Amino acid sequence: MVREMIKNRKYKDFYSFEEPECKIALILTIVIIVIGNCIKLFENFNAFRLALQNISIYVASGLLAMIGVILTGIALMLGLLDKKFRNSIKDVKGDPIKEIMLSFEFITINIGLASIVFFCIHLGLFIPFNIPKYTCYKIIFYSISFLIIYYFIFIVFYIIALISNSIDLFFIKGMYESVEIKDKSLYDYANEIRIDYLLGKFIKQENQNVLQKFTDKNNINSNEDIIRELDYIIDKTEGINIEKKCLIKNYFRQYYS
Repeated sequence: MVREMIKNRKYKDFYSFEEPECKIALILTIVIIVIGNCIKLFENFNAFRLALQNISIYVASGLLAMIGVILTGIALMLGLLDKKFRNSIKDVKGDPIKEIMLSFEFITINIGLASIVFFCIHLGLFIPFNIPKYTCYKIIFYSISFLIIYYFIFIVFYIIALISNSIDLFFIKGMYESVEIKDKSLYDYANEIRIDYLLGKFIKQENQNVLQKFTDKNNINSNEDIIRELDYIIDKTEGINIEKKCLIKNYFRQYYS
């Protein structure tokens, strides 16, 4: 699992600043650090201790709740994983579905790690300690705070981006299926109608009694009868426009003439 992510360099997602989730995480983290410095969070750390305890436990709990969202996304993706669709969207850059599944795996691991980190922070804040008010400690304090805040915000917006990509893929599949239906050839429609005709004849024969079956063996339909019955089936078939129905009728007339 971890080897696969290292092989695909998923760790680069943390600092791919061309992606919106990284940009947003960076900007919001800087804003929060600036606000923290303005309210003198470092200098008055003990005054904010209780608030930080509450925030850390809420964040840890929220991260665990995100796993449910991840499971929903995975369930959605599994519904798209038919072989035909996967082959249709493969290109020279690889398999998009595999990339998204790796991203789900990547973010799930990070949610677990982040939950542990924030639970540890919550417990650590119960330990009474005083931070020396030196500049070097202030730099260390805000550096660690920067990494923790960035990590959390990155996870949140990474999940949002991942769900958005999954939804886009869902709509792409819908478009693919629509195109596939529209591009169905005349012969495909003709074969389906022919199958309906033969199936109808078979069911009709099965519903006959023994005497009727015996007498009908000598009553083979002429080509005109077959064409007439096929025309009736074509007219009753939904989802085919009038122009295509005419083409199918002409095809059958040529085939059975």
